[in-house]
Amino acid sequence: MQVTKVERLEPLSLRMTWMNDLSHGVAFLESLGFAHGDLRPENILLDRGRLKLADFDLLGSEGGINKGTAGNLGPRTEQFALGSLYYLINYGFEVYGDRCLGDDPSGKEHGPTVVDLLQKKIFPELHGDPMTDSDREVLAR
Repeated sequence: MQVTKVERLEPLSLRMTWMNDLSHGVAFLESLGFAHGDLRPENILLDRGRLKLADFDLLGSEGGINKGTAGNLGPRTEQFALGSLYYLINYGFEVYGDRCLGDDPSGKEHGPTVVDLLQKKIFPELHGDPMTDSDREVLAR
């Protein structure tokens, strides 16, 4: 399933809960010396309003090499992937998603393309506002 348009963002409190869920999952794996190796939207489940990590077939020890989306396992790789998920939660679309997959719907070239864009200092434009009207009302109080 591919999301083509996000009609609305969830309230900030729920998005913060989701980001907390993801960070706790990644931190737990890292506390055991593991890295997920394939953090991306397809590997996140929504269960009764909470996000859960899934698809652990590429789980490996930190510093190891795997065949996952990113290639090398470790905190930096996991942190970038986690930040990309935060971006999706808050803006409703993936970082670089439209510029990376092009003719490769399988996503196999996604990681190297993102690395190339980052090295060239080509960053995604922030279209949209992560704040909803209800978020603004809460902050105005």
